[in-house]
Amino acid sequence: MIHRLARYSLGCERSAEMPDHLTLTLIRHAKSSWQFAGMDDFHRPLNRRGLADAVWMPAQVLKRVDKPQVIYCSGAVRAVQTCQALVDEYGLASDAVVVDRALYLATAEEILAYLRINAQHASQVFVVAHNPGLTELFNHLVVDAVENLPTLAVAHLHLSASDWTQVNAHCARVGHLLLPKELRVR
Repeated sequence: MIHRLARYSLGCERSAEMPDHLTLTLIRHAKSSWQFAGMDDFHRPLNRRGLADAVWMPAQVLKRVDKPQVIYCSGAVRAVQTCQALVDEYGLASDAVVVDRALYLATAEEILAYLRINAQHASQVFVVAHNPGLTELFNHLVVDAVENLPTLAVAHLHLSASDWTQVNAHCARVGHLLLPKELRVR
């Protein structure tokens, strides 16, 4: 089931006629492995289910979400593996991907600050990262909060701002909320 919410919040500085200018797609990494005792969290790879989901889920994203101008990805192994599946599906050039350790376990505020500094050249951005930061950012930007963005959740947001410095609380509407568990049963 794909959630389509069409509510604009009142927290944005915009008129009802103003079109969406920016899109932000938040993608939590696929399911990761705890198989290797003693492995530090940053280096944990995807597990079998995560690898399998990373094969079919990007095609579901491609059907619904336009090609990003840039993907900002956490440097953690599981995030990079997830990102690579999206890069392959969209046919993106390597210069469209920025892998940065700064996004590893970043808070909502840190992710938003990162976008304000780094995404000024792009209006369609993907972020592949981790919880709790992604769920916190989603809940900061939209009116209808969620308890949790599960692994490989894809939240495609339309932001009512003309540049990243104008993005603030309740400034987005959800275009798509794709959850692998719900898509898997179809």
